[in-house]
Amino acid sequence: MSQVFDLPPASAADQAGLLDDKDIRATLTRMAWCEDRHDWGGLDQVLDDAAGTEYVSFGSGSVVLSRAELVANWRGGLEGTASQHILTGIDVDVNGDTAE
Repeated sequence: MSQVFDLPPASAADQAGLLDDKDIRATLTRMAWCEDRHDWGGLDQVLDDAAGTEYVSFGSGSVVLSRAELVANWRGGLEGTASQHILTGIDVDVNGDTAE
């Protein structure tokens, strides 16, 4: 037997947050897809010019890379290899116009 829940309608802000969460997850999937297929140009469609990342190495502190540096590092490490990025446990916290 199915159970019916009487839930209040989601606010516009809640709906926007859910759409943002979905878009972030889709972007991460497209990014991994481009990496695995060595579609380096495709990453330009996925990552904004301002995109970058911070890597923390054991004992060497953190390094902040621009999008161009990030893609160059991925290309250098993945070219001539096969990879399959499997994304699980993605935890997105949307707060207005920002997300972590």
